[in-house]
Amino acid sequence: RGARLCQPSRAMTTLSTPITTHETEAPPAPFAAPWVLLAAATIQAALAVIVAFTVKGEARLAWGYLRPDATARLFLVVIDVIFLGIAAYVWNRSRSEPTLRGVVSQFTWLSLAFMVAANVVVLSNHLIVGWTALETTTLLAAPLIVRPGVPSSRRASWRYFLYSSVGLALVLLGFACLARSLEINGHVPTYFTDDLSTLVSGPPNLWRRIGLALVFLGYGTKLGLAPMYSWLPETYDE
Repeated sequence: RGARLCQPSRAMTTLSTPITTHETEAPPAPFAAPWVLLAAATIQAALAVIVAFTVKGEARLAWGYLRPDATARLFLVVIDVIFLGIAAYVWNRSRSEPTLRGVVSQFTWLSLAFMVAANVVVLSNHLIVGWTALETTTLLAAPLIVRPGVPSSRRASWRYFLYSSVGLALVLLGFACLARSLEINGHVPTYFTDDLSTLVSGPPNLWRRIGLALVFLGYGTKLGLAPMYSWLPETYDE
């Protein structure tokens, strides 16, 4: 009788073994994502080079919100060529290690969206548009820091997101103070950077000083400059 009672448990153990194996060994993700990443990075780099060598002067694009000046064209080529090298490395790693394909799939879409936002930041001719694109890069970079099964990477991601968001909130408040400064001086507030250079005249008032201080402090926090750099080593390590 005892042997009969043990038979169901043995059967359940036998049935549960393949189920557990099936759950732990997930099939590799499709191999399309690395190719998409490499192709998109190649197109981005090619477009950056074309813009750098064909656009002349101080042209304004997208109703004036984008302006590929000389500095913007230089950094556009630099970041897109670097990203092309990263894409080629990820494509090669995914070929040699099929187990990474699931991670590469998520990395592909997040990194491509990140690079689009980063290009907008470089080309931006409007403070709010540039701020929005920079905040978008923060939202997209936070999940890129997280590594599955590594709790320290999750903590680093949260610290990066917290410090970056607080810094960019200070920047937005600084923009509001600068707009108030323009109103006090009798100008119509504008956030186009090429127009601001012509409107800033005369001695700075209190609102301009506060606005510039908040902008420098906020961007310094986002960049990890002292003394707001405590998030930087851990995040870059992950």
